[in-house]
Amino acid sequence: MRTRGTIGGAIALADPAADWLTAMLALEAQIALVGPNGRRTMPIADFVTGPYSTAIGPAELIEAVEVPCRAATERWGRCKVVRKTGEYAESMAIAVIDRARRTARVVVGALDGAPVLLPGAALAALANRSADIQEIVRSELAGSAFTPAQLELHSNVALRAIKHACE
Repeated sequence: MRTRGTIGGAIALADPAADWLTAMLALEAQIALVGPNGRRTMPIADFVTGPYSTAIGPAELIEAVEVPCRAATERWGRCKVVRKTGEYAESMAIAVIDRARRTARVVVGALDGAPVLLPGAALAALANRSADIQEIVRSELAGSAFTPAQLELHSNVALRAIKHACE
């Protein structure tokens, strides 16, 4: 069923381990909703309120997922850890880095809640401080109830996504 769904449907479900949710947060997507009160648009970061929870109203539909045009100088990397093919991820990260414009976004998904934007890891990626990235990711996720093994997994996945984006 997942392979025949739409991006909007996947985002409406807001499964924390789904690929589209993490990718759209990394790409700064806007969600356009339409309902009896008209049309409204919001950033995906505001749309997803938690695991399987969104800001969609009871009579609203997702009309569009709007992704801004990306610069030609932008590069991206993705890493995903899955035990079996076809299953949801245990951890995933997407890094979108544009050294020419000095912008970066690093998102870790497949968490207990919504995917998380990691601004500290993005700044470290721009500064070529790959040695610091894992520690920064650990500290940015430290407020969550992750085991040390989960923190290690998420920090490794983020580092690999950043390295792919920088190649």
